[in-house]
Amino acid sequence: MATILGRITLDEVDLIEVSSDPSAGGGTNAPIGSIALDRSGFLWTKYDAPDVAWKKVAASATGSFIGVSSVTMGYSANATNGRYLEQYAGNPSDKSPYIIPVNSTLIAISVGSTAVSTATFGIFKTTDLVTPISSISLAAQTSNLIYPLSVALNSLDKIAVRVTAGSANKPLLVFYFVG
Repeated sequence: MATILGRITLDEVDLIEVSSDPSAGGGTNAPIGSIALDRSGFLWTKYDAPDVAWKKVAASATGSFIGVSSVTMGYSANATNGRYLEQYAGNPSDKSPYIIPVNSTLIAISVGSTAVSTATFGIFKTTDLVTPISSISLAAQTSNLIYPLSVALNSLDKIAVRVTAGSANKPLLVFYFVG
């Protein structure tokens, strides 16, 4: 059984750091849809109710990651249609985007809101703020997760997030990249 070393909860889904394989022994307790990162650099996803129901994902052919990172963007009030989310308060992501440091693949997106919300969030390269590279929605929910994804991004691509429909109260998006 893996020891949980750290945990971030986004409504009903957890992002946890574990000491080892979360499916080993008696498994590791977490809600379905949770993501775990072990000390060896492997990423795991919880796909069913039993504590042993973890699947290793995003490993290279050699069995190890090149790198895994997460990025958050949010807004500290009600975000309505047209609002760009922010990495830093007061800096909308169309003006202050996240810059991809190395060629990477977007593998998952999670979103949470402090109240039941109905909204769609478009993820854009700042070179095209019309056509999203991906999107995620809340449909009368407080959280959602899209996994797996496989969106290739190049070094120095700039990423922005905009509410493209509806509204969400204090939304927070988390992006997971390998690369």
